[in-house]
Amino acid sequence: MKTIFLSWLILLTTLTTAFAQTHTFLVPSQPEGFYLLGEKLEVLEDTSSKFTYPLVKKHTFVPLKEFTKKINQAYAYWGRLTLKGHLLNNQHFILFLGSANYCKVFIENGARVTEEYAGRLVPLSQKKIKEGRNVAIPISFSTSLPQQAKQHQITIYFRFKNIDNRPPKFNPALYTQFAWYHKFKVNHLKQIGFLTLLWTLVIYQLTLFILTRKLYYLHSLLCFFILPIFFLATSGILTEYVLGEHPKINEVTYMLALGLLSTIYPMLNRSFVNTAQYFKIWDKVFSISIFLSALQLMAVVLLLAFNFNLGLALKILIFGTIPPTILNPVFAIQILRKNIKDSKIYAIGILQLSVFFIINLGQVVLNNTSANDLSLFMLGLAIQGIFFTVALAQRMKIAEEEKHEAKTEQLRLIAEQNDILEWKVRERTLELNEKTLEILAQNEELQQQQEEIETQRDAIAAQHHELFKKNQLVAKSIHAAQTIQQAILPYQDKLNGLLKDYFIIYRPKDVVSGDFYWLNQIDDVLFLATVDCTGHGVPGAFMSLIGNMLLDKIINVKKEFDPATALQQLHDNLLTVLQQERTRNHYGMEMSLLAIKADKGQHTIQFCGAKHSLHYISSSTKNLRILKGDRKGIGGLQPKIAFTTKEITLPPDSLIYLGSDGLEDQNNIKRKKFGSQRVLQILSDIAPLPLIEQKKELEGALDDFMKGTSQRDDIMWMGCRL
Repeated sequence: MKTIFLSWLILLTTLTTAFAQTHTFLVPSQPEGFYLLGEKLEVLEDTSSKFTYPLVKKHTFVPLKEFTKKINQAYAYWGRLTLKGHLLNNQHFILFLGSANYCKVFIENGARVTEEYAGRLVPLSQKKIKEGRNVAIPISFSTSLPQQAKQHQITIYFRFKNIDNRPPKFNPALYTQFAWYHKFKVNHLKQIGFLTLLWTLVIYQLTLFILTRKLYYLHSLLCFFILPIFFLATSGILTEYVLGEHPKINEVTYMLALGLLSTIYPMLNRSFVNTAQYFKIWDKVFSISIFLSALQLMAVVLLLAFNFNLGLALKILIFGTIPPTILNPVFAIQILRKNIKDSKIYAIGILQLSVFFIINLGQVVLNNTSANDLSLFMLGLAIQGIFFTVALAQRMKIAEEEKHEAKTEQLRLIAEQNDILEWKVRERTLELNEKTLEILAQNEELQQQQEEIETQRDAIAAQHHELFKKNQLVAKSIHAAQTIQQAILPYQDKLNGLLKDYFIIYRPKDVVSGDFYWLNQIDDVLFLATVDCTGHGVPGAFMSLIGNMLLDKIINVKKEFDPATALQQLHDNLLTVLQQERTRNHYGMEMSLLAIKADKGQHTIQFCGAKHSLHYISSSTKNLRILKGDRKGIGGLQPKIAFTTKEITLPPDSLIYLGSDGLEDQNNIKRKKFGSQRVLQILSDIAPLPLIEQKKELEGALDDFMKGTSQRDDIMWMGCRL
């Protein structure tokens, strides 16, 4: 039994060692170039994004080639690589892991564990490998004795995490330092050559635009200016030399550059080929394309500004390039079929660029990660730049030939026109002599009319001066009336002493108002009235003086405390004062009269309304209630309807609101009224606020509603806390 157990133990150890060896990369003793490590990589999906090192070592890693799940951009992914050195001296490598926003690497080198940071969104100062935008870290094999080299093993654990809604990509490779830097040197030389071509074209197009002011030079200038920015951002050169500490800006930059190119390129097609003249349908097609591209660019800007969703932004941009990708080669074929001489070479450039772009776009769509190769697109653009320059030269030559032909034709036409002009000059001279005599006669007539106009002007000026003086007298009288009206209203100290916590909105339509409020306290009873007199301006102001005087007489002098009786007496007195039974005039007023008495912590309110209602909110129920007044006004000949006094009792801190109908009758620019329902809704909404804030909210709602129109009637509204 013991022998069987030992046999199984030896077999298990052998299988484990063999399995470990299959996932260990043996570094050659004399390494050259680079080595792909995809078959040696083991991965682990972290759906919670919470695994940490070294606890992640307890989980089971799966070989990459056996990992069949689709990479999810929302998850974190761990990778494990084991490198074993067969080196006889110290060697330094660059380990390229793939593409991700953030990568944290743990390097187990014997008993020592070091951490490295890399990734597209990691600032340059935190990365040891500065070249490119993707994940690369330095790896060193250090051996003190030759016989120890074969036992030197390094295990790398790394965590990929993306936040830009694009899946990361595993693509591990081990580079010698020479191979790594040679790769980027070649890439930089390629970029320098390409960018030199583009910047040369930018300067060339700028010069031509300044000289000619033609739109297609401006559009081509913008295209060739944006392209270098796009490729500097995508190649990592921009982050390496300018935006190292701001990698997010680099990612946004190439997205915006691509969106701008999608918008400007159709503009170049329209202006260079002059579609408005040669292809009217295509001109409309490109106009729609420009509009849609601009909308697409706005959507991408908003998406990147608020969410940094590069994956969705890229999908939007790719989706937006599909129609132009189909339309551009069709448009180029149409140019060639129509045989437009100065646009043929330009059309050929469009065709070759479309071929390269379609191939490159297919690669991007099939490989929707943050690592995509744009070499074919770059090659197509370089060729397009050359074709465009040749097309411009051809256009200049054709234009020069046409100019020469036009000049020859112009000289011929000038000679013909000179002969015609000589004959016409003689004919016109005779006509002018006749016209001169007619004009002299007309001038004499106009002189007489001018003298009459000057006489009328002087008369109008005198009338204007007289009207101005009279207007000044009227204005002074109205301002004097305003002073008198302000004097009859309760003064500030009286309001503060009797009401304490309140607000008043008082907006006359003109200088003086037909609305007024009245306040007095007799013994322990507080009387409060809001009155809306017939009319506004000066007529309304006179009525307000009469109403104020009669209220003083009835309540202060006669001591009539019942609101209904007081309103009936006010009605009778107004009939007498205005002699309405004889004159049959209808001047009067609508009003609310309250008699408020505080007793044992409660407030008893007696209310009578002449076509006015009382709004109140009890502090115990918090609900807005309405106490309706009588359907009878003050003054004027009307059916004998008796006024009635209604009584309610409210606890302290309750709110009462009353005022004229000018608030709810105010119209907006569409001639719709502010309305009683809107007033009730606003009062319910603002009730919890302090009264000073309630006034601001109510006035703000009114101002917003009547924006763009004028005030219709006098407005008075007040609120008070008991």
